[in-house]
Amino acid sequence: MRNHWMQPKAGTIQPTLMGGVVVAAAIAAGVAAFFLFDPQRPISPLGPEYSYDLSEYIEIDPDLILYEQTGEPFATGLSQSRVIVVGPHDTVWVAGDKQIRRFSPDGKPLRTLDCEGEPTCLAIDNDGRLYVGLIDHIVVFDASGALSAQWPKPHADALLTSLAVLGESVFAEEAGDKTILRYDKNGTLVMQFGQPDPDRHHPGFLLPSPFGFNLAAAPDGLLRVVNPGRHLIEAWTIDGHREWWWGTSSVRVEGFSGCCNPSALALLPNSHYITSEKGLIRVKEYDDQGRFVGVVAGPKQLDWVGPLRVYESPQGAHVRGFGVAADTAGRVYVLDVFRNTVRVFERIKNLSN
Repeated sequence: MRNHWMQPKAGTIQPTLMGGVVVAAAIAAGVAAFFLFDPQRPISPLGPEYSYDLSEYIEIDPDLILYEQTGEPFATGLSQSRVIVVGPHDTVWVAGDKQIRRFSPDGKPLRTLDCEGEPTCLAIDNDGRLYVGLIDHIVVFDASGALSAQWPKPHADALLTSLAVLGESVFAEEAGDKTILRYDKNGTLVMQFGQPDPDRHHPGFLLPSPFGFNLAAAPDGLLRVVNPGRHLIEAWTIDGHREWWWGTSSVRVEGFSGCCNPSALALLPNSHYITSEKGLIRVKEYDDQGRFVGVVAGPKQLDWVGPLRVYESPQGAHVRGFGVAADTAGRVYVLDVFRNTVRVFERIKNLSN
C-alpha cells in the first residue's frame, strides 16, 4: 500500500530571516505580500524590520543539477506561447496565439495548425488525434491535421487549463468549477469529479491562480493532478477516486513555494515527475513516490534575468510558469513562455545520495 504523503500547513515558509521576525506570521494575520529577491537589497515589502534573505534558496547547489542543455533553444514562432506537449514519434507540439505548431525533437518546424480561438491546453492520443482546449470547449484535429470535431462547452463560464488522454477517455481540468471532466473520444461527457468530499478526505482543488491546474496520464492507469494551492500532486482513478498524494510547501529546493505551485507537470518514461515552479523559477525531478531526485534547471540554466519571487498571495501570481514536457528518451523540454523558445535538457548524472 502506498503512503499518503501529507503536506505541512499551506502558507508556511522557511526562509532565513533577519531581525528575528517571522514573516509567515504577518501573512497569517492578513498581510498580503510577495517576497522579491534582490541580491543588492533583500528588503521585505513589509518594511526593513521584516527584512529576509532568500539567497540560500535562490542559489541551487551544482551537485543537485542532474541535467544539461543540448543544443541551442529553438523559437516557437509564436508571440504568446502557452503550452507544450510531446506526441507520437517524440514530435513536439507548442500552442499559442491562435495556432498549434509541430516540431521535430531538434526543433525543426514541421506543421502549423490554425485555430478559431486561443488554445489553452492540448493532448495527443496514440493515433495522432489532437485534442485542443480553446478556453471553454474542445476541438479535435485528426492525424492529417484536419478539424474533425467540436465538442460543446461544459458550461458558459468554463475555463479549460489542461488535457490528458488515458485509454479511451479524454480528461479536462476545468478551473471555473475546480473539477475534472471525463469525456469519451466522441465528446460525450461521461462524468465530472474532484469536488470537495469530506467523506473521502478530499478538501477540493485550491486554485489561487488558474495557471498550474494541470494533469497527466501515468503508465499505471491513474491520473496525476496538480492541486497548486495545496502544493500537492494527487493520483486519481479514471472514475474519480483520489488514491494518494504527495507534496510539501517550502521554499527549499525539494518543496513547492509560494501560493500556488507547481505550475506545470510532465511524466518521464520511468514514471518520475518533472515539475515547473514559478516565482523561484525551478524545474525539478521527483521519483514515482514523490521523493525529490534533483534539478533539471534553475534560473541560471534558463537564462532568467527577471526578479525571483515567492508569492504568498495570489496578487501578481496570475502568470504562466515555464511549460514542461518529456519524450520517450527521457529528454525534458522546457517552454520559455516569456522568450517563446524551447530548451531541451538531457540527464547527465545521478545523485550520489
